[in-house]
Amino acid sequence: MFKCFVDRTENQVEIFHVFRTKGEMEEVRKNKSNEFWNQIKDMSGQVTRYEGNCEVEVSKGLQDLDLKFK
Repeated sequence: MFKCFVDRTENQVEIFHVFRTKGEMEEVRKNKSNEFWNQIKDMSGQVTRYEGNCEVEVSKGLQDLDLKFK
């Protein structure tokens, strides 16, 4: 899984997760994410989920860092 965190404001963050398969995403959501996001909602936080196919591009500058993408 690939994670990306973007600080939008002092108390707002966007988090992107990229999974290899939809099955992996569903397993992580069921086993871990749902409880975490419900805790955020219980503290009056906002949670918005989007899902769909994505394309990930690796810049040439990162290709030489020996990152292991499957």
